[in-house]
Amino acid sequence: MKLSNLIMKPTVTILSKLLLGSAINSRESIKLLFNHISNNERYIIDFQKIDFISRAAAHELLIQIEEGQAKGIDISIQNLSSSVNQMIESVSKSRKSNAKKATFVKQVEFDSESDLISYLQAI
Repeated sequence: MKLSNLIMKPTVTILSKLLLGSAINSRESIKLLFNHISNNERYIIDFQKIDFISRAAAHELLIQIEEGQAKGIDISIQNLSSSVNQMIESVSKSRKSNAKKATFVKQVEFDSESDLISYLQAI
């Protein structure tokens, strides 16, 4: 066994609330968070007091974690609120599915404004 494998990397806890506030609304916010991560430490990203994460930010979080782990960086997250955890799980599940749902939108044309009004009143 190599000596380097026996040496524990220091653990750094990143307090997301201090860097980002209570809501994470964008991919750029996650990228800002990951700018503080280097290859030679273990990281715990603490989501305590984070009440909201957008779908795009959750997606970026998963991408950044995967990329970091591919480089051998130990990254974990903790203290997720139920809403943040639910969003991350939802995004994670959608990333695993390659099937895209097609949406069909019926196109309707009208000869006059009165035909449009009649149609709208009927629905």
